[in-house]
Amino acid sequence: MSTYCLYVSNINPKVTKMQLFNAFKNIRLGHIKKVNIIMKKKADCGCNQAFIHYDVLYNTEHTKNIVHRLDSSNNAGIKVMYNEPKFWKVRLSKSHFNNKSK
Repeated sequence: MSTYCLYVSNINPKVTKMQLFNAFKNIRLGHIKKVNIIMKKKADCGCNQAFIHYDVLYNTEHTKNIVHRLDSSNNAGIKVMYNEPKFWKVRLSKSHFNNKSK
């Protein structure tokens, strides 16, 4: 599997790249290439958004199940726990480059 990018729509502005990196590393999806945190254009929301870029996805059943859920037509996404019971809703990025081979 090749590059993949995930989108986290609402994160607290105090969340760091390292916190995101560690949370996504724990779900064992693949090798994380980089993490981008972007301030939302609507300043009144008080939150940021993030993009998690993978350069390699692991070839495991666990990864295949997550990718299938992210790729599904209903775009349900996944939940990534970061401070139980708190979690981020994560979806496949549509605005960043995705070069997925199936």
